[in-house]
Amino acid sequence: MTDPREEVGARLQTDRPHSARVWNYLLGGKDNYPVDSEAGDVILTTFPEFAAV
Repeated sequence: MTDPREEVGARLQTDRPHSARVWNYLLGGKDNYPVDSEAGDVILTTFPEFAAV
């Protein structure tokens, strides 16, 4: 029988930003990857007023 945790780990993509992890970064959280913080920084550079949301 296959361990379901292995399947989830195989599907987890840490090389692409994910909206929930980007949001986590923007809120100052710790559950994100470098690619998510890079995407968040692009959002803040493009839309500086987004920081007020």
